[in-house]
Amino acid sequence: MASEFDELLTRLGTGRWNFLYFIATSYWYFLIPPQTFSGVFLAPSVNVTCRPPDLDSVLRVAEDSCSYFVNKSSVGVVEIPCTEWIYDDSIYSSTLTSDFGLVCAEAYNRATYQSIYTFAAIFSSTHAGYLADKFGRKPVVLITQVIYAATGIAMCFANSFPLILALRFVMGCVNLPTIYILTMEVCEVKYRSVVGILTGLPWAFGTMAWGGMAYLIRDWRWLLLSVSLPTLLVLLPLLCLSFFAGIIFFPCQQTENETRNKEKEKHRRNVWSFLKVPTLCSTRPIRTITVIFSLNLFISALVFGGLNLSATNYSADPFIYTMLGGLMEVPGYSLTAPLINRVGRKWPTILGYFMSGATIFLLVFVPSEMTWLVMTLAMVGKMCISGAFMISIVYMSEMFPTEVRLQGVGATVMACHVAAAIVPFITDYLGPFLPWAPSVIFCVSSAVAGVALLPLPETLGAAMPDTVQEMPDVGCCTKYRRREGNSSLCIVNKGEEMEAK
Repeated sequence: MASEFDELLTRLGTGRWNFLYFIATSYWYFLIPPQTFSGVFLAPSVNVTCRPPDLDSVLRVAEDSCSYFVNKSSVGVVEIPCTEWIYDDSIYSSTLTSDFGLVCAEAYNRATYQSIYTFAAIFSSTHAGYLADKFGRKPVVLITQVIYAATGIAMCFANSFPLILALRFVMGCVNLPTIYILTMEVCEVKYRSVVGILTGLPWAFGTMAWGGMAYLIRDWRWLLLSVSLPTLLVLLPLLCLSFFAGIIFFPCQQTENETRNKEKEKHRRNVWSFLKVPTLCSTRPIRTITVIFSLNLFISALVFGGLNLSATNYSADPFIYTMLGGLMEVPGYSLTAPLINRVGRKWPTILGYFMSGATIFLLVFVPSEMTWLVMTLAMVGKMCISGAFMISIVYMSEMFPTEVRLQGVGATVMACHVAAAIVPFITDYLGPFLPWAPSVIFCVSSAVAGVALLPLPETLGAAMPDTVQEMPDVGCCTKYRRREGNSSLCIVNKGEEMEAK
C-alpha cells in the first residue's frame, strides 16, 4: 500500500521541480568519480631511479631502485635503503607519489590514499539516514556539500601526507547518499526505478570527464582543485529547489508534514533496529537474502572498482582507459532500465556477472603486448559489471520487505564500501608482484556472484511482502510473492500458482 506522501506525489504528477531535483542530483553524481577514483591520477605508480647521496662510493643500484650497495672496508658490501629518487615526469609533472615519496617501502600508501575515502564511507552509510531524519534532508545535504567541497579544496594546499589522508577521510564521512534519497522521495512512484537507474549515467560521464581532465592537467594540485571547485556550484540549485518546492507544496504542507513525521518515526525505529541487527537474522528467508545480497554487492563493488583502478594493468594509456571505461558504463546503465522491465531482474543480472567474469578470465591468457585485445576485454567486462551492479541494487530493494528495507540496504551498502576499501591493495599492491592475480580474483568473484543469485525468485511484477513474516521461503518460488496466512504463494509460471507449506 502506498504511503500518503506517495499518493500526494501521484496527484501532483511530475513537473519542472521534479526535474530540477534530478538535475541537481545528476550534477552531484557527475562530480563524484574524480574524488572516488582520484588515486588513479593523483597517486599513480611512477618509474623511479635511486639517487644515492654519494655516487662515488656506490657499487650498484638494486633493480627496483629501492636500495643501493656500497663497499665498506670494515664489513664488506652493504645494502642501504634508498631515501631519494629521480621520478619519471614523462607522463605526470607532479603527483602525490613524487611529492611525498610513495615508493618502495612507502608504496602501500598509494593504496591507502585511495582506500581511506571508501573506508570512511562505511561510517557514512550507517549514520546518513539518522542524520537526515533528525535534522532534515536539506540541512544535511547543504552542510555536507560545503564540507565535502572545503576538504577537497584544502587538500590542494596541504603539505603533509598524513593531513591529506585525514582530509580525505573526512570527505568520505560526509559523502552521504542523502541527496539521492531526497531525489527518490520527491520522484513519482511509477518513475522511481527508471530514475534510480538513470542516475548512473552522470557517474559514467563524470568518469569520462575525469580521464579528460587528467590528460589536460598533469599537476596533482591543479587537477584536484579543478575538480573540487565545481562541487560548490551544487549549493545554488539546492537552495533554489528548496524555495521552489516549498511554494509548490504550500497548499499541501500540513499533509506533507504529518506524513513525513510518520515516516521519520518509522525510519528512526529502523535505524536503531539496524544498529541492533536482530531483524535481519530473525528468519531463514531474511537471513538468506541478507547474506546473498551482501555478498553480491561486495563482489560488484570489488570488480567494478578493480576495473576502474586497473588502468596501468590493462592499458598503456591510463587516460584513454579511464575515458573508455566511463563510456562503457553508458550502455550498462541506459540499456538496463528497459531490459529489466521486459525480461526481469534475476537472469539479466546473472548473465552480466558471468559475462564479466568470462571476459576478465581471458585477460589472464592474453599477452600484454596485444594492447588492443586487452583493452577490449577489459572494456566489455566493465560494461557487463556496470549493468549487473545497477540491476542488483534495484533487485535488492525489491527483495527486502518494507519493514526492513532500510536495514537491508544499509547492510549491503556497507559491504560495498568494505570491498571498495580493499580493492586498491589488490590492483596497486598485489598487481605489480603477481600481474595475473587481480584478473583471477575478479573472474572468480564474478562467477560466485552469479551463482549466489540462482536460488532467488524473480520480482518483476510481483507483490512485495510488507513484513518479514510475509516472506516466502527462498528457493521455493520462481516469482516473489507475499506469504498469506500459514502458507506462501509462489508463482511458478504465468497463470499458475503452487502452495508451499
